[in-house]
Amino acid sequence: MLKGDFIEDGKYWKSEEGEEYEVLEASALMANCGDGHYRDEIRLDSVYIRGRLDFSQVIFQGDVYFPRCIFSDRVNFIEAEFEDVASFGEARFAGEADFRLCQFQGDSYFLEAQFLKEANFYNSHFGGYAGFAESQFQGKTTFSETQFTDETSFASAQFKGEAEFIVTRFSAETDFTNTRFLGEKDFTGAKPYGPEAFS
Repeated sequence: MLKGDFIEDGKYWKSEEGEEYEVLEASALMANCGDGHYRDEIRLDSVYIRGRLDFSQVIFQGDVYFPRCIFSDRVNFIEAEFEDVASFGEARFAGEADFRLCQFQGDSYFLEAQFLKEANFYNSHFGGYAGFAESQFQGKTTFSETQFTDETSFASAQFKGEAEFIVTRFSAETDFTNTRFLGEKDFTGAKPYGPEAFS
């Protein structure tokens, strides 16, 4: 759970640790993709995004950068397409993070990201590098039927809730070094890495 307060008439959000984030309404961010295409790149660093964010079926034609951003509510990227880089490094997802059926055509980075509730990447496709090293998953996490076609890293990631990798396909080098599964894990039908890799 995120703890903090809005300051300066809601222009900023200050965490209990004293970190300050500029506040951006989710509706303002969604306003630029009325036709289902986000043509400009997104570059937001250390921004508190207030409200539910719905980018379902949106095609992102430029780079997407959300490093150290806080998503205060549910985020919906169902069937979204990222044509270039997608970076969520050190981002915090306070609500459900729904990335089902996504297409990541370029490299994607979720390094040290924190998913405080359910994270769902069911049946998504990662065409480039997929980085989840040192990420934390607090709730149920689903990567079932997801395809990783390039190098993938879950090194030092931590799964506190149930983790599902059912019929997941890893087609290139995959790093699960020091990955911790504190809840139940299911790798039924996953290839080439099965449950014996995490004993």
